[in-house]
Amino acid sequence: MGDAFGAAVEAYAANPNDPADYTVGEEVNLTGGGPIRNMYNPSLKGHPNCYSSSIPSTEVHAAAGPGNHWFYLAAVGSNASGQPASPTCNGSTVTGIGIQKTIKILYGAMLLKTSSSSYLKYRLWTLQAAKSQYPGSCVEFNAIKAAWTAVSVPVQSGEPTC
Repeated sequence: MGDAFGAAVEAYAANPNDPADYTVGEEVNLTGGGPIRNMYNPSLKGHPNCYSSSIPSTEVHAAAGPGNHWFYLAAVGSNASGQPASPTCNGSTVTGIGIQKTIKILYGAMLLKTSSSSYLKYRLWTLQAAKSQYPGSCVEFNAIKAAWTAVSVPVQSGEPTC
């Protein structure tokens, strides 16, 4: 979640010396290899793009890959003009809804969080948040759902529909 909020702050700041680029740590260059995480294609930094049952036991920063990828796909999409293309795990095309709507939905999901969380629960919570924050519109809900499906987070029991 921290990387998503960092990307949102970077976009909001609109600093021409550090443009919004959906990478993490590119300015500090901690390892001498540029950014330490990449949100549009986590595999470029050796992190998984897609969710799998092994993610919960993966090192925490590498395990952020599917969540970072989801955030980029929900905000930007898989092939938005002027932005890096982002491969999906299922070969689908995702249309983003913008970073402001996506971060608002993510924040709404965080307000639903209990003592435990997982990608599976965040899929459910973000869909609930999209539905409650944008009532009467399925555009946001469908984009959030498509982005989760695109990073291989499966449908959850009790998932709302739109």
